[in-house]
Amino acid sequence: MNGSGAQILIGTNTYTGSTSVKNGTLGLGEAGSIADSSIVDVSQGAIFDISQTNSGASVKDMGGAGGIDLGSQTLTLTAADPDTVYSGVASGSGGLTVSGGTETLSGANTYTGVTTVASGAGLSLPGSVAGVLTTAGTTDVNGGTVAGTTTNTGTLTAEGGTLAAVANNGGTATLSDTTAGAVTNASGATFSATGGTLASAANSGTMTLGAGNTVSGDVTQTAGSLTLDGNTVDGTVAANGGTFDVASAGSTAGSLSGTASGTLDGTLDLTKASSTYSGGMSGSGGLTVSGGTETLTGANTYTGVTTVGGGTLQLGNGGTAGNIATTTAIHDDGTLAVDRSD
Repeated sequence: MNGSGAQILIGTNTYTGSTSVKNGTLGLGEAGSIADSSIVDVSQGAIFDISQTNSGASVKDMGGAGGIDLGSQTLTLTAADPDTVYSGVASGSGGLTVSGGTETLSGANTYTGVTTVASGAGLSLPGSVAGVLTTAGTTDVNGGTVAGTTTNTGTLTAEGGTLAAVANNGGTATLSDTTAGAVTNASGATFSATGGTLASAANSGTMTLGAGNTVSGDVTQTAGSLTLDGNTVDGTVAANGGTFDVASAGSTAGSLSGTASGTLDGTLDLTKASSTYSGGMSGSGGLTVSGGTETLTGANTYTGVTTVGGGTLQLGNGGTAGNIATTTAIHDDGTLAVDRSD
């Protein structure tokens, strides 16, 4: 289409060649369809409009720098070419579904509906979407932004992007140098983060917080396994279930609470402790309390050095439990307190 006006298609068109919108508006109305067209390519300044369809539209592939008006409808891409880039802006309250192939979105899209990536399909997102993202396929947020919650049951990678929140409900999610809000990792799911920041993290599956990652809130472990490896938790590590491991690179946290067992292969440094930990820690690593008061009421068998400097380590809380089995180094501004009845 090369005119400056608007052309609305309301019938079922079965041609298999490409559809190019050079100027003006190409719209689909009612039950209009160009589902067999190999690609819809929209030039900058032109518009592809599906807002007047009865139930959305399907096309094989989408490219170009022009606009897409979704209205309240959903546009489905059935055979997206990974070499095709859509750099324009899709708008409206509707959504976008990639059901086949891999689509690349590099523009600042403003549509507020759901972006869906089906199993077997893919999405590359150096651009942004304004709504939620639900993916069962392969999604790479490579510098892009998802303004709503990203829910994953497939394979999610994010590199330098921004995710409002992440619900990893059964797949694998790998974040590097990414800013994310609250992260939840369900039973059977695998999540890892290196660099970047998370607002908080809750784990029931397998979670690794690696080198350079910072969690500004709490990390809550309810089941599964949690590995802390060169990261920082500004809040509390709440070890309420499963197991946790401080790897050889160590970890810094505000405080430690809970009843779950832990392994110290490196040093866990508590900088503003205010909790009671009643589980038991083993391993060759050590524990440092550099601020606040940490209370241990369980049987700890780790063999590394326990260092108290700038804070208080209390063993026991009025009962007969609470011990460490290692050498303790107490600095001038540190306090080791014992509160046991035996």
